[in-house]
Amino acid sequence: MSAKNKDGDAADPLLPLLQRADDILLGVLVTTVLGAGVFAFRRGTTRFRTAKDVPLWMTPNVKESKGRGGNGVKRSWGHWLQWGRIRRPRIMGYVTAVNDGDNVRVAHVPLLRRPFGQPKLDKKVLLSECTINVRLAGVDAPEAAHWGHEAQPYSKEAREYLSKITLNKFACVYPHRRDQYERIVGQ
Repeated sequence: MSAKNKDGDAADPLLPLLQRADDILLGVLVTTVLGAGVFAFRRGTTRFRTAKDVPLWMTPNVKESKGRGGNGVKRSWGHWLQWGRIRRPRIMGYVTAVNDGDNVRVAHVPLLRRPFGQPKLDKKVLLSECTINVRLAGVDAPEAAHWGHEAQPYSKEAREYLSKITLNKFACVYPHRRDQYERIVGQ
């Protein structure tokens, strides 16, 4: 004997399951949207204080390739980012100091904090503790005097020129890697 609805027709036994599936689908959709929203909010408001705070996926380490051919070519796992298949990761902020002719300090400003302008840096905290040290890729400027070494010729002019074009300006850094001094090497 089959169950009948009030019109006298046979009731569909799948109807309760379909209604439950709709509820489950709605729950999954709401959870996904909320999770993506929390992820986007956290990513859009998290400030990288130093180069160590920058996630590794933004600065892939270069490793020797052993797959398909195994020719030993050095490639990073993120080398495909450079060919325009996806938007390259970037660090945006204000240049707060110029250390050398090829080295600047950037105060990172996350996406959702950009409308509020340049971040207020605490005067009691060292710049090395609240800014990202960035070495400019492909730039070979004369070294300034440091660690007991003399300055190279034209190092002062190189630093002054870089200060003139970047200091206190908004910058977009495309990171390539981290170097042995825990600096971000980028363009």
